Amino acid sequence: MAGKSDTSHPYLQATHETSVAREEDTGTEVLLGTDSRSNHDFFVENVPSSLGGDADNILKLAQNMKSLYMLVFLNAFSVGLYLPSIPELLLDACDGDLPRATLLQGYISSLSAFLEFFSNSLLGSLSDRSGRKPFLLLSLCGQTMNLIIICSYPKNTTSYFIGRVFYGLTAGFLALVNSCVADMRSYQPQLSSAFGMVGASFGVGFAVAPSLGGYLSKTWNVLFPLYASLLLQVSCMFYIWLFLQETRTRLSVSENSLPNVVHHMLSGIRLFSSSNTMTLVALAILFLGMNEGIFTIIYMYCRERFQWHTAELGLFLSSVGMVALLSQGLVIRVLVRHFGEHTTLLFSIAIDALHFFGYGMATKGWMLFVILWLGCISFCVFPTLNSILAKETVNEDYGLLQGGIQSLRTITRVVSPLLFSEVFRVSVRYTLPLGFPFWMCSAFCIFAWFTMRLALRHMT
Repeated sequence: MAGKSDTSHPYLQATHETSVAREEDTGTEVLLGTDSRSNHDFFVENVPSSLGGDADNILKLAQNMKSLYMLVFLNAFSVGLYLPSIPELLLDACDGDLPRATLLQGYISSLSAFLEFFSNSLLGSLSDRSGRKPFLLLSLCGQTMNLIIICSYPKNTTSYFIGRVFYGLTAGFLALVNSCVADMRSYQPQLSSAFGMVGASFGVGFAVAPSLGGYLSKTWNVLFPLYASLLLQVSCMFYIWLFLQETRTRLSVSENSLPNVVHHMLSGIRLFSSSNTMTLVALAILFLGMNEGIFTIIYMYCRERFQWHTAELGLFLSSVGMVALLSQGLVIRVLVRHFGEHTTLLFSIAIDALHFFGYGMATKGWMLFVILWLGCISFCVFPTLNSILAKETVNEDYGLLQGGIQSLRTITRVVSPLLFSEVFRVSVRYTLPLGFPFWMCSAFCIFAWFTMRLALRHMT
């Protein structure tokens, strides 16, 4: 939940991707939200024509950027809309067998993470050769096929795997949007801040949609949010086809082909073995990344312990999105300014451990919301860590560093859903306390705290 930026939770994954992009282009000040530029600078119409191009080109660029922001918002909204319904549908397909549904959810999440690792690289490479628009459409088409298959066969558990294969093989919509921004930034340097707007658009969309989707699912029909999301996805496809201008004007053979990307990420892992300090950092990232698997079981856990339905889950997921926006946009600035990055990082990890322990001890559903807000500081972990590592790494190695981080997080995104789904299945069927998976998260955070503390001692 809190403190995670990837994966399992779409909003946190998006904020991690966009923060990495901004880090490379605008420095750690933008990442931590302490950059002096105002949000007004995010909009392209504020770029003077003297910096490149005539007024018509500037206007077209502004319209394209606004289109991208809107598409990211609508895509996040559509995903968040149906997210609370999927566990309920899967549980229904398993005839109410909660342990079995939890285990299948873990397999589905792990499969998706595995496929997304390859699809992100492959789609990025192909879009460099053939342009961005076809693959933006392909990505949305994969999401649409996922929804169509589930809506057509909601009682068949196989449909969830097949649908997720389509989704996983065409994943990477946000990465492609970031590529579009980078294309336009190449001749308008002031657009580097647009990466922040992409992340903000996703965050706002995801903060609003789950609560609405959960309410519609409970009030109308559990499939209703999926149909609404399907309509939004198709609308986005038509909008891209008719109105979005191609940003990749100079097609080339990509340096981001799949073999090169894999080599790049493996080189990044080797960078973590270059010193004892970096090895400790890698261990801490693995410990923290394992906690992302908790989202695989969150609905089943709340259903079993608090008798939650989709409406309550949707409200909770929306709260996660809002707390993350607040923490990464405001709280992190105050903490870093007053206590520095090292203290902020260790404090955030400690709060993460306490707040996971609190989730496992909660006896009423409302307690989760209180614990979430009390633990908001834990969302500052990865932005602060990225900033620290950027300062400890020479510019030539920063790309390798991010490749290594992505490799480590890919490992945890594949493994952690399997681990947590199995642990929760055992908790339900046998004698383990239901809160045991959350206490595991707390233990992972404690291990991460000690390893990170040792690593920070050797950093300047």
